[in-house]
Amino acid sequence: MSILVVWASPNQDGLTSAAKDNILKGLSEAGGEAEALHLNKRDIRCCRACGNGWGLCRSEGRCVINDDFSEDYQRLVSAEAIVWITPVYWHDLAENLKAFLDRLRRCETRRNHFLKGKKSLLVACAGGTGREA
Repeated sequence: MSILVVWASPNQDGLTSAAKDNILKGLSEAGGEAEALHLNKRDIRCCRACGNGWGLCRSEGRCVINDDFSEDYQRLVSAEAIVWITPVYWHDLAENLKAFLDRLRRCETRRNHFLKGKKSLLVACAGGTGREA
């Protein structure tokens, strides 16, 4: 099974990174084929809410912004399952994951539905010290 492990954290030595490493190790030991996608290393821009709020994402299922989103979206479509890993800062997802999910939602919800029914797991890690989160 090909699994894409999408993770978002500016800290490559923190809890989120350790969770990613442990998940990749466990998947490998179980005989799974997994690859990591580190969103902090990708050029993912925020949604522009083109036109009247829906651009080509609604009519064609693609985004007009020329960055890494289209390539990463195709990687999600090709994967048999997805693991999402994020730190939680101020009780919310990492900013770059939110930006990615905003654009993904627009392409998926109204048009494509490529990810419908795809197995998925979300891992949330306490950001910073982890205290009080």
